Amino acid sequence: VSHAGAWLEHRPAMINIRPLKLYSTAVSAKFPSRQAWAWENDEATWASCVAQERPSKLWSRLKVAPVAPVAPVASEPVKSTKPAEAFNSLLKWEVSVRSAVLELKLHVKLSAGSQKSRVAESFGHNAIPRCAIHVWVEGPDGTQLAEARGSVCPKNTRSAIHVHWICRAKSCRECPEDKWRLIEEHPRPSRAKRPWTIPQALLSILATIGESFGMARVELGAEDQGSQKLIQYYLDLGFRGTTDRPVLGELSMEAPVAHISAFAPQSWIAKLPLADFNVWSWLWGSMQRPSLSSIVNLMGAPDMWQWRVDWPPCAELQIRTSWLSDDANPKVTISAHLRRPQGELAYCRAVCRLKQRSVRVIWIGSSGSKPAHASVRGRLLDGSVGSDSDRKVTIAAALLGSTAAMARWFGTEILELTVMDNG
Repeated sequence: VSHAGAWLEHRPAMINIRPLKLYSTAVSAKFPSRQAWAWENDEATWASCVAQERPSKLWSRLKVAPVAPVAPVASEPVKSTKPAEAFNSLLKWEVSVRSAVLELKLHVKLSAGSQKSRVAESFGHNAIPRCAIHVWVEGPDGTQLAEARGSVCPKNTRSAIHVHWICRAKSCRECPEDKWRLIEEHPRPSRAKRPWTIPQALLSILATIGESFGMARVELGAEDQGSQKLIQYYLDLGFRGTTDRPVLGELSMEAPVAHISAFAPQSWIAKLPLADFNVWSWLWGSMQRPSLSSIVNLMGAPDMWQWRVDWPPCAELQIRTSWLSDDANPKVTISAHLRRPQGELAYCRAVCRLKQRSVRVIWIGSSGSKPAHASVRGRLLDGSVGSDSDRKVTIAAALLGSTAAMARWFGTEILELTVMDNG
């Protein structure tokens, strides 16, 4: 900016900067990442609640799938994967897959519903959406051979898809031997002592669907009768106990969702339109959409981050976000303060426009439209004095980069600022 006077001709200029570049020059290693929600520019998509400690990208862009679901039974309504004015409560897919020895039919059913929540009531809403997931396979004669059931709900602050049931048939008429249980591909975990089976593949597909909803974990209750075989079975799959001992005969267990979904048969997953299915637009579509500020509060998202910096001594960087109330054109104000006990040293304020996916810097300096404190003006991150020819990052650039990184957290792609040069 200090070299811009020659080509600005003493006039204000709008400069667009890719925030990711600024982020790489800022104190990115100390910037706390957070997983949050998928949210489309048309305000049709709201996404999952996530635990605050979960690190990931903010915006999960899920495009609308070009593949429509198969026709269901006439008595059951179907949600289309394409945008529609009216949303129904049921979505079904049916595809042909193969096990080690049999041609099978894989069925996936997503049922959208709602669940009462006292947390939601505190923000003026009676219920929050819930999706029940049912995955099963049928043999050549239409007999159900195995099934898995689970559910996802934004009320779950642990960001987990809960597995309710997994089972399989004892035998298959088309294949008297046990080979019918095995799948053709064997992407099983390294700890698994046996080949990958159809029920385990269905568990992996459940995890893959939960991953589309932004879930971070797979959780279940192992109802072991004392032999420890079932618990060891899930331990071999990558689960771990979340409690020291079973409660009412059930041991709560969990595993990272990416660990379980990684073992889903790719030939099966490739036939499902999950990669392009806008799950949150579908799930929230049938409900009255809350305001942006309500959904952020409901999901328990933090609005402040702070950490100490290396220089100046005893100083810390604090970033706050606040949501503007206009839900037709939602905006987020980002304020970054560099402070020490004696007072403020530097300040940056910017406004994110979510629909435009852009952030505009309002001011860099100190609060009240004042310049930065003399002790940090022109200083590098290590406290040394910078020069016009020096390419190292200054305190002001780091503050701008931290603001841009937070804007990137909200899915913005362009940073705008107006340069006022005095010549």
